Amino acid sequence: MDQWLDHSELFDKTQELIDLGLFEEARALLEQHTHMLSDDWEFHFLYSRVCVEQNKPEESVAHLEKALHFDPTNADCLLGMFYSYSMQHRMTEAGEFLLRAEQHHPDNELVISALIWYYAELNELDKAIACFD
Repeated sequence: MDQWLDHSELFDKTQELIDLGLFEEARALLEQHTHMLSDDWEFHFLYSRVCVEQNKPEESVAHLEKALHFDPTNADCLLGMFYSYSMQHRMTEAGEFLLRAEQHHPDNELVISALIWYYAELNELDKAIACFD
């Protein structure tokens, strides 16, 4: 039945599986449709979400790199890179992607929240407080 889903239905179903914690099922659904979706940023973004939830941040980065190839300023993908590198304790790389996200999406609430956390982690409290303003 899944073979008849259009892109948006497939992405919605995958997101639903992720939200339910059914990560293997979400991965299987994505793998089943790799041949027709591998050139879509959202496919790789969702795949990266599954990887993060399965504590595979290195694999997540690989998918996010592919997603950013299709949409280099996508806020979700840039934040995904930030979180994936943060999970690996690679804060220099994480910060680079977060600052790119801020550059392209300065009013995005998720970006601002991530900046506050990032600066607090670096003990740059003045910058963290400035993000609240």
